[in-house]
Amino acid sequence: MLTKPKRTARFYYLKLIRLQGEPRYLAKGVALGVFIGITPTIPLHTILILALAFTLRTSKISALLASWAVSNPLTIPAQYYFSWWFGKLLFPGTLSWHKVNGVIQMIEAGSGFMATIHQITALGAKAIAAMVAGGCLLALPFTVAGYFISLSIFQKIEMRRQKRREGRKTNDQPS
Repeated sequence: MLTKPKRTARFYYLKLIRLQGEPRYLAKGVALGVFIGITPTIPLHTILILALAFTLRTSKISALLASWAVSNPLTIPAQYYFSWWFGKLLFPGTLSWHKVNGVIQMIEAGSGFMATIHQITALGAKAIAAMVAGGCLLALPFTVAGYFISLSIFQKIEMRRQKRREGRKTNDQPS
């Protein structure tokens, strides 16, 4: 499915627009999913999203869909590279690209949860902090944009649904 980016984008778009709920609730979920999806926390994405969505009282489904849409084999190398780059600016000299690339290759190879966790912890606490801080910095503008774009989309969908409901009520009333 990921070999056809246009089809994949349409798939996630259709999944999102079919979600039920208040537009702000759904948009907050999208923002959360985009944020976590862009950060270099791949083996923990689902756990982080579910925990934060529960805590922040936002849509878990829209968060998971948004995360899966932004974090995929096509985007992971760029996300990790820019997370490393921003992290290197924030914490100079803590991490080489060679080590980060090794983690990316393990993730792409599907080495499993524990092997990936072991590889990441081998980088060291300072390196992990640099990557996560860089990833958070990278994710912020996409998170804000994701919130407002999805809020607009969900509001339009809600207006269409209300018009349809009103149309049905008018048609159901006897003349």
